[in-house]
Amino acid sequence: MVANRGEIAICVFRSAHELGIRTVAVYSHEDRFALHRLKADEAYQVGKAGEPIRSYLDIPAIVGLAQEKQVDAIHPGYGFLSENAEFARACAQAGNAGTVEFLVDDESGTFYFIEVNPRLQVEHTITEIVTGIDIVKSQILIAQGCELADPDIGIAGQESIQAQGHAIQCRITSEDLTNNFTPDYGRITHYRSSGGPGLRLDGGSTTTGAIITPFYDSLLVKISAHARRFKDAALRIKMETTLYAERPGRVAEVIAIVGLQVKAGDLLLKMTSE
Repeated sequence: MVANRGEIAICVFRSAHELGIRTVAVYSHEDRFALHRLKADEAYQVGKAGEPIRSYLDIPAIVGLAQEKQVDAIHPGYGFLSENAEFARACAQAGNAGTVEFLVDDESGTFYFIEVNPRLQVEHTITEIVTGIDIVKSQILIAQGCELADPDIGIAGQESIQAQGHAIQCRITSEDLTNNFTPDYGRITHYRSSGGPGLRLDGGSTTTGAIITPFYDSLLVKISAHARRFKDAALRIKMETTLYAERPGRVAEVIAIVGLQVKAGDLLLKMTSE
């Protein structure tokens, strides 16, 4: 079971499917048309109408549903209950791995500690791309009792992890540029995504006809570009990533990515307010 929604839930379901594991989704009443519930083998509503956030934070309801459906593991994703000690205790899995963040001075080689995140990060796709390691799949295997050196994971030691090339992640959101970047909502009337070498898309609500609600994070899709050289990864982001939000009476708006001037690309999104 994934106690989350959107692209991260879909990401976990994908890894679980590759391992032949049955998947269960939970969703709020407001998310009853969300894409993630269609990507699992089973999907069940938690909470009631009018509780779009509380539904995903309802520990007794989520754990109770897991017991009812004979679920043997729950992945919290990021956000919501991912760093909630009470939830970890309720799942009897306290102690679930962390990510340590540093900044590195390229000239001096000095490392500067930032933080420890005891959960999967939004940016985990970058690590997966440059190392070739499926972090979500590894988490599931470790939860099943595998060690890092197990052949199914294949990490005998730090020397087994080698970074190849450079990767950049951009997040396409439904924020309104003319209204102080507040989350926008409506129905996606047309969607066409890009694709090609060195490009990875992780979407949660990006399909033609999808309904974007105002209740959750405004993230629509994460786009990650990879190349041997940094400037080539940046070029792929520049050429492949464009978001249009078109509404009556308003001209198309283009989001500039990583400080680069972006031309119309292959990702086109039109949304109408309802």
